[in-house]
Amino acid sequence: MRIGAMETRRRMFTLVIAVLVIALGGCEVGRVVAEFGGYGLEAALYQGMKDPLAENDTFLSLSPALKRLLSHPAGFDVDAKREALLAMESSTLLRVKLVGFSEDRRRLSHLESQLTKYIEALNQDIHANVIGHEPHRLMAKTRITLEVEKVYDDLGERIHDAIDQNIRKSESLRTPFQHHEVPHEVVDDLIKAHLETPLSSYTIFLLNLKPQTQGKYAYVYSKSGAFSHHTRCLGTLWAGKDRYVWVDLAAGPVEYGPATSGEGYVKGEMLPLASSYGAGQENAFAADLASLVWSAARMLVAPAVRIPVQFAEDLEVQFIHIKGGVNEEEADLKGLDFKALEAQLLEEGDGLLFSKQNLKFKYASVKLSECSECSSAFSRAIRTYTARILLDNYSLFLDEYLDSKELHLFLKEYGEELADEAGLSRPDGMTRVIPVYVWDLDIEKQMLLDRFHQIMPFRDMVIAVRTVMQQTVIEYSCNGRQLLTPTRDLQRPIVGALLQSLFGVTPTHLTWSSHHNSTVVDYRWGVGNTPFGPFSQLSSLSFAQRDASKRNTILTMLNETMSHGLELLQQIKNYGGEKEFLGMKQHLEYTQRWNLLVYKLNKVMSALTHFEFDRALYFLRSTEHDLFAIHRFAYDSSFELEASLKCFEDAPFPWIPLILGLGVVGVFVYVWMKRDKLFVNKKKRF
Repeated sequence: MRIGAMETRRRMFTLVIAVLVIALGGCEVGRVVAEFGGYGLEAALYQGMKDPLAENDTFLSLSPALKRLLSHPAGFDVDAKREALLAMESSTLLRVKLVGFSEDRRRLSHLESQLTKYIEALNQDIHANVIGHEPHRLMAKTRITLEVEKVYDDLGERIHDAIDQNIRKSESLRTPFQHHEVPHEVVDDLIKAHLETPLSSYTIFLLNLKPQTQGKYAYVYSKSGAFSHHTRCLGTLWAGKDRYVWVDLAAGPVEYGPATSGEGYVKGEMLPLASSYGAGQENAFAADLASLVWSAARMLVAPAVRIPVQFAEDLEVQFIHIKGGVNEEEADLKGLDFKALEAQLLEEGDGLLFSKQNLKFKYASVKLSECSECSSAFSRAIRTYTARILLDNYSLFLDEYLDSKELHLFLKEYGEELADEAGLSRPDGMTRVIPVYVWDLDIEKQMLLDRFHQIMPFRDMVIAVRTVMQQTVIEYSCNGRQLLTPTRDLQRPIVGALLQSLFGVTPTHLTWSSHHNSTVVDYRWGVGNTPFGPFSQLSSLSFAQRDASKRNTILTMLNETMSHGLELLQQIKNYGGEKEFLGMKQHLEYTQRWNLLVYKLNKVMSALTHFEFDRALYFLRSTEHDLFAIHRFAYDSSFELEASLKCFEDAPFPWIPLILGLGVVGVFVYVWMKRDKLFVNKKKRF
């Protein structure tokens, strides 16, 4: 009897718990699914080791218990589902480490609170944006979360001493701003030794070092022998291969940007110099530091998307070297080493590619004189322009350039014939191919694309041009010197162009401004470890390019998935809503599929937060099965709709209003006729 009573009480307790869970509804049940059943559900759903591209529908293999868990919440509110879908966002943690700042806890706490306040004020528009080829906003959102902490060990003193020793060993002052040139490795090696492994978040080190007794200094990013005849831009920052950045607030000041006019010139408060802020300027110093940190967040940590990029398992780059001029047989390949380009991109492959992606390279060369398509495209693309240049007096010059859009249009139409003539085999239809057309011209003048560019990336190809000229002066300046750049070396520009065309990576000097509603230029991060822009001398990649290459694919696919989900919800709403359109027969599995879709999208957001891009790709591709199933429900339900024709009957004659109206009129006429008797003044009788 006692055992029976205990069993009865246990069943009653279970029944009460079940009733409470059902009564919770909406968000609470969703929370129960996420917290209580999340582990078991995720373990059943994630089959990344066996099926990395999510080709199998894991819903079919779920246990009945997990399907019952996915049956809640079971509401019919389409608008609530839409709002829940649009509210999804990922979070990116950015740690700001203060090195060499005051030990005064009050001042340190004030600086931390000011930085946090300014970043929160700036962190309003968190949507990702596409800035190239029809700029538009994506539905995916990324919120920057800031953590500020003080580094209390002797890292600042060790960096200061290492810089001092390097300056004492270096040569005399060389630059117009009287800066000592310090190799960035002097600081970077100490920073890397201080980092935790692996990095769990993005980290930016703000180095507030003591002033150097030997004078001003700035950092150089290349060996002197590599660019001995060209302008080397000095800087005060570095973005590492791992997810960290450091900025030396004691170095500089440095300036670089357009020489005469244009956007993005870097000077003054854009790279704060700590020694220029005196007593009582703590708020101004904090504001400029916040601007610096926010710039790093927008351009390195969560940059805009250059072009939408779809996932392709196989990628292929075809280098087509078009040799023109009298020395076609003996073309100079210095600065155009295709094997070196392949080796570098394959070496960076682990950071650029998903685990199931393959990148291949092919090479071919053709002679301009023997290629009718090449000659025709080149002739049609030549344009002329005039320019007034001040020598002894103003003179008018006539020069030529190549129209990149004309070349692109022609190569897009005749690209296959050119590939066949070059001997390149065509890959299968699932392989994404990006041809790189390099026009190597044997002419004694500079021939540029659209007057200003040596290389132009497009969504489906890359076009580059070089002549026999070794160097040229361009309209940019570095630290007071006009920028002299090599024109025969195309390896760094080609790397940057391929990053844009293959992976949609945005150059480190471009970003989207919601206030301007357009793309803005900021060359602050255009020096150092980046293949983009006129000021960089390196073709190596930082974490900004490595993470963006995979994140852009995820954001593009996520935007399409959310768009399809919203379209399905709108179609269901147009047909009368879930209850009327689907009916109770299909609503159960529809609810399970929709909740599973939302669960997977939340897992995508979580994976982006933790840099698990392969995991995010798996869950994102897995949502295709759920979207297809939901679309099938809507399609099947549309056949069950019955069309009906409802004829409108003539409205009955309004007898009641007519009688009431006549009655009111009759009363009014009666009162008017009897007014003398009804409204007689009794005082007149006496």
